[in-house]
Amino acid sequence: MFIVFDTETTGLPEDFSAPVSDTDNWPRIVQLAWKVYDISGKVISSNNKIIKPDGFIIPDDSIRIHRITNERANRDGVSISDVLKEFAKDIEGSSFIVAHNISFDNKVTASEFFRLKMKNSMRNIVNICTMNSTIDFCRIQGKMGLKPPTLTELHKKLFNKAFEDAHDALADVEALARCFFELRRIGSLGFGDDFRTCVSSVDSEKKMINKWKLKNGDFNKDFSMVNFGVHTYHSVLEGAGSTSDYIDLAKKYNHKSLVLTDKGSLSGAFSFYQKCKSKNIKPIIGCEFHLNDSIGGEHEPKQQDKNVLQKIIVTNKEGFVNINKINYLSFAEGFYRVPRIKTSWILENKEGLILTTSSKNGTICKYLQMGKYKDAEDYLVSMLSAFGKKSYIAEISLEDNEVQRSYNDFIINMSDKYSMAVIISNDIYYPEKKDKVLQDVLISIKQKRSIKRARTKDSRDMYYVDESEILEMNKNYGFNYSEEFIKMCMITSEKIASICNFDFETDVEKYPKYKPTKDVYDFFKTNDGEEIIRRLSHAKLNQKLNIYKERGPVEIDDDKVSKYRERLDYELEVIKEKKMLDYFLVVWELIRFCADNDIEVGPGRGSAAGSLLSWCLDITKIDPLRFDLYFERFLNPARNSPPDIDIDFETGSDVKTDEFLYNKYGKECVFPVITFSTFNEKGCIKDVVKAFGGDGGFDSEIFAVTKEMPKMFMKYDGDLKDWLEQHPNTPEASDLVKKWIESPSNKKTIDTTLTLQGQVRNLGKHAAGIVITPGPVWEYMPVNTVKGVTVSGFQESGSGKDLSDLGILKLDRLNLTTLNILKQATKLVKENRGIDVSEQVKYVDLDNSDLFEEIRSGNNQGVFQFESDGMSKLIKRMHIESFEEMVAANALYRPGPMGVGAHEEYIRNKKNPEEISLVHPSLEPLLRNTNGVLIFQEQLMFIAHELAGMTLGEGDNLRKVMDKASKIIKKNLSGDKLEEKEYNNKNYKEYLTLWEKFKSGCKEKGLKENEVKDIEEWLVKYLGYSFNRSHSVSYSYVAMQTLFMKRYYPTEFYAALLNHAKDDESWLSSAIMGAFTKGIKVLPPNRKSKWEWGMLDEETILMGFSSINGMGEIAYEELQKVDIANVGKDKFFMHKFSKFNKANFEACLKAGVFDDWSESREELMEFRKFKIKSNTMQMDLFGQNRFDIIEESLKEKFEPTPKDIKYKDFIDVCSLDLQLFDKISKIKKQFKEEYDFNVEPVTSYENPDKYYYFVIKDVIEKISKNNKKYWSLELSDGGASVKMVVWSDAYDRIKDLVEKGGIYLTKFSKERNWLKFQDGCQFRRVY
Repeated sequence: MFIVFDTETTGLPEDFSAPVSDTDNWPRIVQLAWKVYDISGKVISSNNKIIKPDGFIIPDDSIRIHRITNERANRDGVSISDVLKEFAKDIEGSSFIVAHNISFDNKVTASEFFRLKMKNSMRNIVNICTMNSTIDFCRIQGKMGLKPPTLTELHKKLFNKAFEDAHDALADVEALARCFFELRRIGSLGFGDDFRTCVSSVDSEKKMINKWKLKNGDFNKDFSMVNFGVHTYHSVLEGAGSTSDYIDLAKKYNHKSLVLTDKGSLSGAFSFYQKCKSKNIKPIIGCEFHLNDSIGGEHEPKQQDKNVLQKIIVTNKEGFVNINKINYLSFAEGFYRVPRIKTSWILENKEGLILTTSSKNGTICKYLQMGKYKDAEDYLVSMLSAFGKKSYIAEISLEDNEVQRSYNDFIINMSDKYSMAVIISNDIYYPEKKDKVLQDVLISIKQKRSIKRARTKDSRDMYYVDESEILEMNKNYGFNYSEEFIKMCMITSEKIASICNFDFETDVEKYPKYKPTKDVYDFFKTNDGEEIIRRLSHAKLNQKLNIYKERGPVEIDDDKVSKYRERLDYELEVIKEKKMLDYFLVVWELIRFCADNDIEVGPGRGSAAGSLLSWCLDITKIDPLRFDLYFERFLNPARNSPPDIDIDFETGSDVKTDEFLYNKYGKECVFPVITFSTFNEKGCIKDVVKAFGGDGGFDSEIFAVTKEMPKMFMKYDGDLKDWLEQHPNTPEASDLVKKWIESPSNKKTIDTTLTLQGQVRNLGKHAAGIVITPGPVWEYMPVNTVKGVTVSGFQESGSGKDLSDLGILKLDRLNLTTLNILKQATKLVKENRGIDVSEQVKYVDLDNSDLFEEIRSGNNQGVFQFESDGMSKLIKRMHIESFEEMVAANALYRPGPMGVGAHEEYIRNKKNPEEISLVHPSLEPLLRNTNGVLIFQEQLMFIAHELAGMTLGEGDNLRKVMDKASKIIKKNLSGDKLEEKEYNNKNYKEYLTLWEKFKSGCKEKGLKENEVKDIEEWLVKYLGYSFNRSHSVSYSYVAMQTLFMKRYYPTEFYAALLNHAKDDESWLSSAIMGAFTKGIKVLPPNRKSKWEWGMLDEETILMGFSSINGMGEIAYEELQKVDIANVGKDKFFMHKFSKFNKANFEACLKAGVFDDWSESREELMEFRKFKIKSNTMQMDLFGQNRFDIIEESLKEKFEPTPKDIKYKDFIDVCSLDLQLFDKISKIKKQFKEEYDFNVEPVTSYENPDKYYYFVIKDVIEKISKNNKKYWSLELSDGGASVKMVVWSDAYDRIKDLVEKGGIYLTKFSKERNWLKFQDGCQFRRVY
């Protein structure tokens, strides 16, 4: 029999996903109507009950909908207890219960059962929802695809008319019954011929147990439960647990395996695998895909409602390749809001895979919800036929809802019918039951709404469970499966886990095989990469050594030649042993391509500059023997993981290099590298506050809290938890922030924030990293997507070296705008002076004292890595006189070294070399070039080599583990007891082993134990702070190249620099003022201007059309077609433009482009109007002098445009005040000459002891909320600006000097991050 029912209620719940036990959340029933029908549709019984309000009042909003007032309900109503007893009796005599939006009606009714502590009979009956089951039948378009129909819409679809008395429970029941039986009649609800499939599964359960016992005996064997369905935080903003969390729980419950099934992503698979292996847990890789067979169909892509989930598990290597292929297709061809797959893709790539029926989230349950039981069975049979019984597994769960119960019954009946294996699983999205709030927060962040308004998960039990909790859920939620049946399912899951035996290959390099181009083959007559690279590198080395012989700077003799060749042969052997020859040849080909296509490549970066082979192949331009760089810092023979080769390319070259790589290796082999952005301290706490319904805006309490947090926690000695504990006790803590942190009401927010730290918040694309695989990417790893760009599925960052560990080639291809500047400046020198300086730039003289004088001047805009104010101060204090000192400065100007005072020690020792105090005399030759200070990582390697006889590779390993274990080493040396976790730290243990070798080597060389102890304590000071010398040399070399151009060809240099301006008004103003200090004039654009900034002569820069706001390249190109630089005014105004419109003309007019045509800009505007009114190009029909006559008459009509108007117009359209920049540059020059200090703008404020200049851009008088008068001042550097508040007492002191546009000098301080004039300091206007 069928029971059709409907409810009218007091309203809607606050949280649709709340359990029925949350009785405060669920509304009360006001009316309950139901009818019982036999299978033919005949009415057996009918009931319509109004409920007497007991402990509640019916709200007015609800009364307006169903028209049941409190008076009527109290008069005509029946006790809810009596109604539910009668309702339950009819339910127990029926097989099916039907409702429209049954999920809501069921939960409301179940909550009433719970209030009365009555048995919920609805749990044990098959549920049919006419709303969800008719979405595809009605096909009503909503905002997110097809929407569920209302009962009225369904009735109109079936009978072409609405029904009366909608929102009366009995009327709704009668209409619903008509719809239901009509849907059955036309076949839209297909039960098929076997009703047994959709009714109770008790009999099937018993039969399956008996079959099991016949085959396997009793259930007395030990087994380890396997949870098939772990979602980590790689199910981004849904999964709220880490792999480590789940491993800890698996160990706690003695579970031997974990199955990863992140939603739509395999990006966490390798780190999951590694962590499981390290804890002796068997890792099983899988994925829960979005399945949608409408992809590519007529109604695609709007059928988002057709998405279901499909769980796929990997059993072996072939399966891993196939799941990756499916994953690739989900992004490449199936992506629409989420990655989606088709059943056909699964069938085409099925080998090595196991599929489950995916519980209530899968295709089968979707059919069941639509009432298509026959279709559900047909689908199951088709997948069973394709995969076989060992690879298509029935999966049930114990979620407390009717959809799950109906699905379970169906699947158990099918499993009995077709002898399928059954597993029992729990959908796991967070580690423990208490962590449900974490997932709610994540989903609210994803949906950008509070938890109350977000669509959170229905289930409240999506946590990691053990056997006892499964049994408890089985009982509490009324599934009531026998314990033997539960055990049978668990043993089955263990058996399935036993055949999943995929392991990642971490000891095999997966580099693309080098294939020589025709010219390379023709030259070397071989395809053998090893022979090619050996002959090529030695030939290139000979060329470079010959250049040294001809021009220096390295003196070459036979001994030197031997050293170079021996080093090259050594490197080739190591690289061959590491199977990296192909890697080098791949990179060499890319560098070759750049050279052939005029793409500038930097001299090197990172440790690759320590490789002689890199220099020989032109991958770098740094000779490692010349600069004492170690190959082992780049490629350590004692380390397994391969290094990256990082290369700088000119900005804008990515499209060309991408195309080359795609053509060479294939688009399915070349991808950008993914990055995982994790929750940071400030952003996370704001996210959590907003998720809980709080305010995260500018004036909020949490904004004040984050304002007092450290700017960068990586520089803070502790984490967020430490700060929250310590900050309230510091004088910097405001009362507001202290109160917020200590308030018990904010504990939940703080705890949630701390738990989410380190979890993935979103995905990103590496700024430079690309991977190249030897074959299609899916043969080696999965992919993912970031803003429509397909990226590698695995990362390569500080938190995970997936690509290196897997031996996949990663190349960092970075954009360096300095290369564009050097390239353009060199070109301008050739165009304007006829001199080719490219060789002088390429082989810049590193002993040129003029360049060191130039950098000491402090005017270092555009000097790569040396242009900041802080660096200029350091340069001045160091009094840089050599390239080695440039290299040292580049390494010292970083938070770490400056934090331990390494720069102060360096400066002090340079000034007083006789006072250098070394911890041991043997260090003197090793630290001579750095004034007794350990600056470079290579120095530590060399110390280990020279003092202890360790190889450079061992020295590099010692350096690496000392850096990583620095905190533990320092703690131990300070005498503090180490915790067990610290003592067993992998890096610390490796350090202890290597340090023992260091001590024993030092002893053999005659050092005493106490001397070695002193060296250890001295080294500890620099742990984590020493820098890569190879990188510092490379970037200092680029700085010398820019200094050369700036010193000898400043106009060309600044023109190129301004064409590659940073998106920073302050930087732009500073660069223009830098040009002024060099005596260079900067003129507004005129008709001779190009699109970019250019040169008028050797001392003048001419602004380009690109600097005019409102002027585009298309309009500029049209101007060039009329030869704007030389065209006469008459021909210009007679020309009919299509792209150069009125707005473009007016912008150019204001910028001064046409000022040479007339002193009056109004006159030029009138000319344009006259041409438009005439609508003709035939002004000359009136005679040759017609234009002249018009011009003469207009001259008499308009006065010359005043200079102040032109000045304002120029600023308006170019956003630059050249006159102001000129004034400021003269003031800066004056202070430099008279007082020998560089005065900087307030926009770069950092030091309260220093004077800063500023321009007053605006002054506004205001009244505060407390009725106090204050002034808001906008202070500018000529470009960027900052705002500050000045209260009456402070303003009265300076008011006579304050004037808009005035230039001032004073000291500042900061109070709670707000800028203020320093009390008692001179406030000076500068003229």
